[in-house]
Amino acid sequence: MYQRFTRDARQVVARSLDIAFSPIRVLTEPEHILLSLCQTGLPEGMLEKLGLNYEEFLAVIPPRSLYVYSLERQLSITGQIVMANAEQSATALGQVLVAPEHILLGLLRYCLDHVDSVCSKLFISQATDAATVRTRLERRLSTAVPQTA
Repeated sequence: MYQRFTRDARQVVARSLDIAFSPIRVLTEPEHILLSLCQTGLPEGMLEKLGLNYEEFLAVIPPRSLYVYSLERQLSITGQIVMANAEQSATALGQVLVAPEHILLGLLRYCLDHVDSVCSKLFISQATDAATVRTRLERRLSTAVPQTA
């Protein structure tokens, strides 16, 4: 699945698995992917340019006890949807490789399709919505995204 992902995008996925990991091995949900993007995946200052605040995201992420547990450390079905959306976003923008910014687009698309999701509520908590952030990000990406693995 990750052949088209840049090194940075693969690191985002790996970091999101680490964020979700606990001794009980929790599934990696879209909000873990969002935290990973915030911590390691996006160019410096991009969140602020999109009108988002990492500290506010941290304050409203629910405790791990609310998640479904698994025997393996893996992406949940919703996490897999986010990654498929990321690949579709890169393709729609005419770009061969999937960068962290495409993962954010995939996450935003998931939020738009699932308005009651934790991630969607995270954006709303910052007095913005996924559609607004997605539009801003697509404008930025239409100019340039690194295309090296």
